[in-house]
Amino acid sequence: MTNELYAAPVLFGCTLYVVLLYCLPDYRFVSGLACCLFIFFTRAAAIHWHLSVPSWLISKVKPE
Repeated sequence: MTNELYAAPVLFGCTLYVVLLYCLPDYRFVSGLACCLFIFFTRAAAIHWHLSVPSWLISKVKPE
């Protein structure tokens, strides 16, 4: 995992989608569209403002 913010928005967007499907099952299309837009704009904001994952959250592989 690098410090670039790309997997976290997808994880949060997919989690949000599952929660919305559970709470609002009749609005599948709207929920999916909202989550896709959330992922896209979160990633776009990370690129625009150079956001990244904090270094203490990145796992480091120990050399053998």
